[in-house]
Amino acid sequence: MSTLTYFWPFCNDSMAFEIKYQFDADKPKKGSCPLLDIGPPELPFNVFLFDDDPKNVATIRMKSYTGLWDDLGLVFMISPETNQGVILEYVAEKVKKDTVNSVTVELQNNCILVTIGYDDGTQDVGLSRTRIELWSWTVVAISRAKSSGQLVIQVGLSVQVINTTAPTTLPFNDDGKLYVSYTSDTKKTFFQGRFCCLAMFTSVIPIGTDPQTIISLFKENNWPGLAPGVKSSCPLGVDYRGPPVVKLWPLQTGPTSSFAYDVVEGSGPLAPPDFNCFRSRDVFDYTNTSVGYLDGSVFSYLTLPVSQPAIATDLTIAIFVRPDPPVEGLVLEFDSYSQKPDVISKMSMKLDSGLVVVDLYNNGALCLSLTSSQAVPANNWSLVQLVYTTAINTVALYVNESGNSNVLNCSRGSALTLNGTITLGQGQNSSVYDAGYHGSAACLTIFQGVLDAPLAMSKTRERCITLNKVVVPAAPCNRTTSLKRGKFKMVAENLKPDVGLKLSVEDMPTRSLVDCSSRCRQVNYCRSVAYKKLNASSQCSLYDYVTKQGFMSDTGSRYYVITET
Repeated sequence: MSTLTYFWPFCNDSMAFEIKYQFDADKPKKGSCPLLDIGPPELPFNVFLFDDDPKNVATIRMKSYTGLWDDLGLVFMISPETNQGVILEYVAEKVKKDTVNSVTVELQNNCILVTIGYDDGTQDVGLSRTRIELWSWTVVAISRAKSSGQLVIQVGLSVQVINTTAPTTLPFNDDGKLYVSYTSDTKKTFFQGRFCCLAMFTSVIPIGTDPQTIISLFKENNWPGLAPGVKSSCPLGVDYRGPPVVKLWPLQTGPTSSFAYDVVEGSGPLAPPDFNCFRSRDVFDYTNTSVGYLDGSVFSYLTLPVSQPAIATDLTIAIFVRPDPPVEGLVLEFDSYSQKPDVISKMSMKLDSGLVVVDLYNNGALCLSLTSSQAVPANNWSLVQLVYTTAINTVALYVNESGNSNVLNCSRGSALTLNGTITLGQGQNSSVYDAGYHGSAACLTIFQGVLDAPLAMSKTRERCITLNKVVVPAAPCNRTTSLKRGKFKMVAENLKPDVGLKLSVEDMPTRSLVDCSSRCRQVNYCRSVAYKKLNASSQCSLYDYVTKQGFMSDTGSRYYVITET
């Protein structure tokens, strides 16, 4: 049985915390907190605001009374203001032989980077594939299992499993200090943003646990010793599940049954089905249309965690692409949660001088590279499909109706599963050396069974709109995130944007133009607003796009672009 620990702040001059176990009847020490406003001393978790001032650091003195921990589970919530910085750093005061002696958790380009240090100076590093949006609360759960040596990083609903290289017999040295928003590495930056609800376990957190279940740990009635009526300063009523997860299941049995897509919504505003820009939080409605434009930058991609049990049958993956010249870059990538030696751990599909190249990896090593026999033309829609046939251990690659195949030569196995993460566009971390794809993608469909090219084409089109009628933006999407700190100004425009998304329209009876602009600063991707007075109310429209050309007029509205000063 795991032991849940939490931290009672008593806030002396060193900003120290005292660990108490959940069922410890001792009362926490009381005191004041001059540097951080953490709320009543009876409250074991609060929202902390950290900046880049090294004085703004919380120190937690750790000493377990149960001996070394075999497993470690760590949970916290963050709302970052920058995309870099060390969130947590644990350092053992006395190095113990054959133990884990340090753990560092940091943001690296909005992703969670975990570094585990051992007594001999060696390290293991794990990096999440899902980015955390700025100014948005997200649950992060990290587990390290002694028995398997696996490091698991869960960001919202998305899970990344990393096999570590250290011996699986190393326990966790729990006699040390845990620093919040601090690092002993002078080359790294401090975490900037909000932090709350830190909990530690002496066991791993089950893979794929719904963050809402984790958050229930922080509800007031689960914490003994809280004063009656004390409320948590964590915004527990918000959905912290992060980007959407796509769950797949067969619509029907048989060799040509396709998968249905059940999108589990994450937090943040959801885009309407006619969006024309990818974002990491967008719901991608595969069953209908959903054309996305990718501009080739590391910020222009869509990550979809996929949940599907191991598939022992054949598989066909189809996607329509419409690349811009010069027809280069990573189109699609799949990372399996399983790192077992008998599965395909990663599959990537990219364009190289117009040709489609598919690479398969087994146990971290490239085991098959297959290049299409036909090129994908620029500025035209083409169907690209990958067909995996279990019985003959063969992978085929088609461009429209022309294809070629090759036998898998993965020496340690060749099973293909769909339980992992699909990334459309530039892979933020694992494929940083691949160029970003420029162009549109639509109608990703996964079929259970082997489909020949004409059948896959017709069935994929059945699930999509007529692609030649799709209006595709001629320029890259403006994906700059919202402005939420510092001063801002409103630049008046006569006309509103005719491209991009209208994020929302709100009727606000007593709101002003300043309130409308302030609302824009609170919504992800909002870059401009339209304000219109009605008879008994005012209407505020929020947009995600800013452009000086191609506007449409609307008499009676005032348009403003929000910029920093």
